Amino acid sequence: MRSCAYCGRDLAAGEVCDCPGAVRARNAKNRGTGASSGSESTSSGSSAGRGQSSYSGWQENTYQTGYTKKDKKKKFRRKFKFRKPKGFNREEFKGAASGVSGFTKRFIHDPVNTVSNPGHLSIIQIILLIVLISLVLSVGGFFAYTRVISVSITRLMSMSGGAEIPLMNSMLPTYHIKQLLTTALYGTVSITLLAFLYLLVMYLVNRFILRRSTGFSDFIVRPAAAMIPLLVFGLVGIAVNFFSVYAMIMLFLTGLVLWIVLTYEALRSEWSSLPAVRVMYMMALSFFIFFVILFNIFRVI
Repeated sequence: MRSCAYCGRDLAAGEVCDCPGAVRARNAKNRGTGASSGSESTSSGSSAGRGQSSYSGWQENTYQTGYTKKDKKKKFRRKFKFRKPKGFNREEFKGAASGVSGFTKRFIHDPVNTVSNPGHLSIIQIILLIVLISLVLSVGGFFAYTRVISVSITRLMSMSGGAEIPLMNSMLPTYHIKQLLTTALYGTVSITLLAFLYLLVMYLVNRFILRRSTGFSDFIVRPAAAMIPLLVFGLVGIAVNFFSVYAMIMLFLTGLVLWIVLTYEALRSEWSSLPAVRVMYMMALSFFIFFVILFNIFRVI
């Protein structure tokens, strides 16, 4: 039985794989074939021109299908080559923000189908989505920390008969805009970096353990979409924080559980050719590697 050269899925006789890698290869092959036929129609019909065109077509097909090791190395270098960043484009940013907003609304209506078939998200939209999640987690963590300490110290003071305790009074946290902004800034940067570290670990498992050639920006769409419960429940938690801090904490924990469940659903769709038990073990391996790295980072800090 044949199998796809890009995702490894078994194919029936005459079946064509529709994974992102195979689709890109077919599109590039069709473009190369059209360019080759156009050059032949405008040429003088010399045998040398036809030979050169045939050679170019063969070389391009070889590069697209990855038959030679040399072409694979060139493709790998070009994929991970850093490009010069463009200037800030306000319209592009507005389009990315609108796309993230629409994607989040679609997720709220149908979470499982959204993470299973997310469609296309640009790398800018993925970055924006993760930054928003990190910001919500940072602000929610700030409120949870200050409110829990305030409630705990207030109860200790009430247990002491309402007497003023200078040490406890000095420990009571105060809400300052400067502290909130500083926590939000540092927390957003830190959590964003950790989120991309987590996505990178998932991608490396996909690339080097499962031997799949899906591109980084194409692969991380599903795991990133599975993190949206942290954004949704985090926003609701911040809203109810002023009424009950414990309700906010419960909402954050609920979002955490849904994130893990939807991550499994996302990986089942990404690795559809694998048995469910292997998908679960590969997901567990990814979390294990991420937590080991995270533990060592915090130990060094």
